[in-house]
Amino acid sequence: MRGVPDGTEAVITVEASNLIQRYQQYSLVATGCFGGVANTNFEDQCSAFDCDTSYNKRRNTIIMAICIPAGVLLLCVGWFCYRRRKERG
Repeated sequence: MRGVPDGTEAVITVEASNLIQRYQQYSLVATGCFGGVANTNFEDQCSAFDCDTSYNKRRNTIIMAICIPAGVLLLCVGWFCYRRRKERG
């Protein structure tokens, strides 16, 4: 593959169809020597790195996956203790 002269622009368009949600995460890989992050998210006017909220979403999912079953378990234990105490007297 031959080299591309400095100052050459490449336009990459990502189109989607049949999306269930308005936004969907995706990845795009491009290799080469780039002079920095120039592309921005058109709605929020920030770079892809600044607008990335995947860490927060992942953290919240993990916290809910731990707390919800623990809460249900505590409710069941409390209900069982209440019923047992009520039957004894």
